[in-house]
Amino acid sequence: MSDVANCPCCGATAKVICDEYGQIIRYHTLQDQDLIRKITQLKQAIAKQARSPDTATAKD
Repeated sequence: MSDVANCPCCGATAKVICDEYGQIIRYHTLQDQDLIRKITQLKQAIAKQARSPDTATAKD
């Protein structure tokens, strides 16, 4: 999943573009507020699921 951060130059919400070594090389500004909200919700849902125990086990 892409990292989203605030651009240090303009403060806009941006997708972080990294090189093959994981170093940040640029920021690509996200202009769509609806998209930003959906990305935030998705990241929160993934983090919540990663913290919770597996509830999908069958009980026989």
